[in-house]
Amino acid sequence: MLGLRLDGVSKSYGKAEVVCGVDLDVSQGEFVVILGPSGCGKSTLLRMIAGLEDVSAGQIEIAGQIVTHLPPRRRECAMVFQNYALYPHLTVRDNIGYPLHVAGVAKSEIKARVIEVARIVSLGDYLDRKPSQLSGGQRQRVAMGRAIVRKPKLFLFDEPLSNLDAKLRVQMRAEIRQLQERLGVTSVFVTHDQVEAMTLADRIVVMNAGRIEQVGPPTEVYRRPASRYVASFVGAQPMSFLDGFLSSDGGGLEIPGAGSIPLGFTAPPDERGRPVVVGLRAEAVRVAGPETGTLRGTVVFTEELGPHAIHHVQVGAVEVLAQGVSGTLLHDANVLLSVEAPVHLFEPKTGRRVEFDPALAAA
Repeated sequence: MLGLRLDGVSKSYGKAEVVCGVDLDVSQGEFVVILGPSGCGKSTLLRMIAGLEDVSAGQIEIAGQIVTHLPPRRRECAMVFQNYALYPHLTVRDNIGYPLHVAGVAKSEIKARVIEVARIVSLGDYLDRKPSQLSGGQRQRVAMGRAIVRKPKLFLFDEPLSNLDAKLRVQMRAEIRQLQERLGVTSVFVTHDQVEAMTLADRIVVMNAGRIEQVGPPTEVYRRPASRYVASFVGAQPMSFLDGFLSSDGGGLEIPGAGSIPLGFTAPPDERGRPVVVGLRAEAVRVAGPETGTLRGTVVFTEELGPHAIHHVQVGAVEVLAQGVSGTLLHDANVLLSVEAPVHLFEPKTGRRVEFDPALAAA
């Protein structure tokens, strides 16, 4: 049984379509992260799953039940919001137990389940406090506890960590993932933060303008981005893009006015001379000597990151990021860059990834 199925789900406001025919299957117990910038439709999609927004077209199925037109209370899913959505006048105990109270659960059962959930989210000593007496991380745990206590079939997280400081976000990421694995509940987590997506997800769903660009495990999305859009959005450092074309011998990429980049394989004869957009990640680019460097540029800025540095190198009209040794002073220096294979290639017009079949390469 699937934990969640979306079949052609769309949402329109008048003539504006903000979610466009989304198809997605989520396995039972899977943790899926929907990643994208503000305005891409990810939160609207989550709210449609929860029943907080009507579906304009398509069908939603949770744990084998079609819920497209069911009210939120009958969908057996629980949502954790960005702003926690706690009742300020209620204690932690009453906030966690509130969904059970509304459902008419017996007081004795509510008490037992609240105590158990408080233990799971490490709030046993805070049950009689009110939200104003808690830290941001503790409030987030209360919101998670309120979701858990319902024993839902689906957890929905709407950017729940965006209001926390950087250190607490790291801690809460680990706690959310460990908790989800322990409970085994199917989970959908929405964020614009690619680090959250990479560290939390079994699979990442990258959205762009209401559509899914790519779905896959974090390492696959990072190593084989399906489009220039995905490549630009996923990665701790932004990918650099250069216009170029495949060399006449098929073994490299020519970057007009700046040099060349080895391809790492031989392109098929009928592809040679083809224009492409070359995508470079910082960890694949190094400042090199004349014996290995093939791409000319000028260092305009260096970011010191402790264990290493990131050099911003002007290559023609484009700034390329190159990983370097911490403490290396290269400002305004003319340098040669070496690029490690594999490089990422994209269609100039469509932005889609370019792949070559090795079997078609020249001997």
